[in-house]
Amino acid sequence: MAAGSARGVPAEAARLVGSWQCSGRFHSGRVHRSLYTGSVILGGAWLQLGETDVEPATGYAALYLLGFDPQRRRDVLFDANNAGAAVYSSQDGWHDGSLVMTSDDAGEGAPYRFNRFVYTLLAPSGFSVTWQVRKTPDAEWATGDELVCRAKAA
Repeated sequence: MAAGSARGVPAEAARLVGSWQCSGRFHSGRVHRSLYTGSVILGGAWLQLGETDVEPATGYAALYLLGFDPQRRRDVLFDANNAGAAVYSSQDGWHDGSLVMTSDDAGEGAPYRFNRFVYTLLAPSGFSVTWQVRKTPDAEWATGDELVCRAKAA
């Protein structure tokens, strides 16, 4: 499926609506647990995802807005968190149940030049989020963090 449209949140992204318990590991092997909440906002135009880390208990929190930019003709992800901010995009949009959102080049001297989020829908429900980085434009992507999210029990 090509990039989203100005008509609203794609069906794939709408599957992220709800409350989610997520667990996984950092690149180091250290456990990572997080809570995600997803809702459709602004008249159905955007998906809002909130993330709060539970383990490690560092206080990390983020708010993500996923939608379609009709001027750039691509999906965009705004990432505002208590450690900074970033913008990601995808010209391809959702494809085979996955969405890859890649940052712009941070430039030489940055800890990593590029980073991306890969969202993958899981059957019958749930999703995974993988955060990857690369230090040069030609380097392989290295996974920094992976989470598998399942519906939070009521």
